[in-house]
Amino acid sequence: MHRQKEAQLLLGIHPSLSYFMFDFLSDFSADYPEITVLMSNAYNKRHDLIESVNSGRMDAAVIVFNSNKNYPDEEIFRIINLKKTKVVYVVNQNHPLADRKIVGYADIASYPLYGHTTHAANAIMSMGIQAKLVVNTHDLRNIGEMVRQQKGGAILLRELAQAIPGSTILELEDNISANVAVVVKKDLSPSKLYVVDSFLEYVDKNKERMMYLFSN
Repeated sequence: MHRQKEAQLLLGIHPSLSYFMFDFLSDFSADYPEITVLMSNAYNKRHDLIESVNSGRMDAAVIVFNSNKNYPDEEIFRIINLKKTKVVYVVNQNHPLADRKIVGYADIASYPLYGHTTHAANAIMSMGIQAKLVVNTHDLRNIGEMVRQQKGGAILLRELAQAIPGSTILELEDNISANVAVVVKKDLSPSKLYVVDSFLEYVDKNKERMMYLFSN
């Protein structure tokens, strides 16, 4: 693969993961100094990230998607699966539910809820239960602060929950699985082949380290 003099990689990242990507992308830039990485976490939904790659607004995206549905179309995209994980409920060690191992949506509806809450909010509403407070946010710092201050619990990927000091992780009865993956469009313009192939090659060689950063 011949190096280009200057090139740009337009990379979309799920907002929850962007905090963990800086060191990895810094190392990629050190190995490929001719490639400038322009990172965007403006697309906070899986569908929006995939559509941004499909339309050419982004060259690649790091996404999170449900393992049992919403799998990207393999006829359109090249997919590098990085990690299979689960969605969990995380609370402060002194939270009333902290001594539980498993909780259901009826249990958590009585407390303020932060994080990846769309599915949980819909499930709570379908039970006819009035949730106390639901804040759908991907700002891990804000989520962590709310959990530490015992202002509520959060629904997060397990690895993100583990990044909150002094917290307790509880399994959800719903047992939602999730994949973290990199997606790029198969049908690339010739001008993008070098940057995308370079990035995918680097990710494939270093995905264990990438996921180590993600889970620590």
